[in-house]
Amino acid sequence: MQEKKLFFDLPRRSLIYLLICGAGIVVFLLAGIYPSHRNMVRMNGSIADLKARIEEQKVLFPLYQKLRENLAPQNSKAQWNPPKSGLSLRQMDNLSPIFSEMAAHCGLEAVEFTPYVKSLTPDSHFLSVGLALRGNLFDLRKFLVELAGLPYLGNIEELDIQEGSDGKQYFLKLWLMVNKSQPASG
Repeated sequence: MQEKKLFFDLPRRSLIYLLICGAGIVVFLLAGIYPSHRNMVRMNGSIADLKARIEEQKVLFPLYQKLRENLAPQNSKAQWNPPKSGLSLRQMDNLSPIFSEMAAHCGLEAVEFTPYVKSLTPDSHFLSVGLALRGNLFDLRKFLVELAGLPYLGNIEELDIQEGSDGKQYFLKLWLMVNKSQPASG
């Protein structure tokens, strides 16, 4: 019996061509296809991230619209830029009840109201007042919004927040416009 040959008789030149072609295919795969595949996998990950962000925005957009509608200027109870006018002397007598009522409406407690009469000199058109309030911070925000709607508010000079034994206390120093040309009627 004859032994079977395990290898074909290939000419040496054909074997070199075969190895060169095989090496060319490996180089083509490593240099061309693998980087493209890796780039495609990275792009698929980016696309998945963008799709997730789009879905998140779709969920959050109605909430954004609702908040924007609630914060629209026409829905605000207080005017942000009311026409400015000074207090008459008669109105100056009622400041304490006005601020107490505003504080109560906003959920705060008016602890103290102190007008600084010395700030009202003959040539001054402003009265400085101190106001102490007690309550939570969200109610203070409501109070400040209502305060901004007062036509005689000049400015808020100082706001001091302190933690007390019975909650937060707020100390405001306000400048109120005074109209001295109006005669006191009453």
